Amino acid sequence: MTFQQFMAQVDAIIASRCEGFTSDDLSDSVCTRDMFDDGCTPDDVASEIIAGDDIASCMDTGARPTGILRAMIADNATERQARADELMTSVRMMGGAK
Repeated sequence: MTFQQFMAQVDAIIASRCEGFTSDDLSDSVCTRDMFDDGCTPDDVASEIIAGDDIASCMDTGARPTGILRAMIADNATERQARADELMTSVRMMGGAK
């Protein structure tokens, strides 16, 4: 199994436990590639990702997410994108990326 296939399984597990969200939607403090290389199962990785995200861990308890939880997740994704955009701007200003 490739890493991409592995992550597709991880995302399917997360989606089933967290209202359709995937690892891209959650704070990722887990070294997924290292866990893959170490032979962890997709369920192990999904559980680690969910446990490391405050909002997802609330969703995984079986409670339905409220509009507030969905807004918090969207805000988190927006903040991460803004940080990535700022970083790319800095890199471009230093002459790195085009």
